[in-house]
Amino acid sequence: MAAPASHIKLTHFDRIDRSTSIRLALTIANIPFQDERVSKEQWATMKQKMPFEQLPVMDIDGELFSETNALLHYVGAIGDLMPRDPIMALRTDQIIGGVDDIIYAIKPTIHIDDHQLKLTKRAALASDVLPVKLQALENLAGNESQDFAICKGLSIADIVLYNLLHWFKSGVLEGVPSEITETYSNLNCIYETVSKNERVIKWNEAHRT
Repeated sequence: MAAPASHIKLTHFDRIDRSTSIRLALTIANIPFQDERVSKEQWATMKQKMPFEQLPVMDIDGELFSETNALLHYVGAIGDLMPRDPIMALRTDQIIGGVDDIIYAIKPTIHIDDHQLKLTKRAALASDVLPVKLQALENLAGNESQDFAICKGLSIADIVLYNLLHWFKSGVLEGVPSEITETYSNLNCIYETVSKNERVIKWNEAHRT
């Protein structure tokens, strides 16, 4: 495991989204960090000082970094949650990219104000798009071990899959059935593995809604 920085501060809104995987990775790796959660009003006063003027942002010993996957990979590297083998690392990134594809497919519906149109769009995703993408992840995950996505131990690939399945299972995506992931046995085995991690349990008790 690489030596972590002496000070890490992760800044983001107080919500569950892609950046939750970063918080979980830091927690699982037992890396101390300052979890700064800001309001939209606070962010408006900070935005122009940040890389790419977007969140999340990580302050590592006074230097600011942005981009969710870059931050996640950094935590994976210092927390021994990223495979060192190049092919295993490539497989990890492939799964993370597949999860991002699903999130980006759903994201436009979040900003639809017309309630019926939102439900119609999400129903189409749930019937046509999401099953194809979830099956692709199912096929890629669990080849080395039933309990883990890539290798015989926890990686950031497991964490992003867990976060994705939690999003669906929580039922917050109105119009997308909360049981949409139930038929994917590999993904659910990984979800159960991460959910039983003692540090994840404690984190969920403190932060999940």
